Amino acid sequence: MSCAVNRLVLKRFLSVPSGLLCFDHPTFLMGRNDAGKSNLCKAFRFQSPHRPSISS
Repeated sequence: MSCAVNRLVLKRFLSVPSGLLCFDHPTFLMGRNDAGKSNLCKAFRFQSPHRPSISS
């Protein structure tokens, strides 16, 4: 049994006022500098029960 994220809903999280992201396999994050890619990764870390440290 595998675990996968199909969608992510964000509301008032860092630079994202609100948004719904639907994921397909594979998903790549691409965008210009300061577009919010790292904040999206932080949203996944925030939901993680182990919460690894963020080094950036």
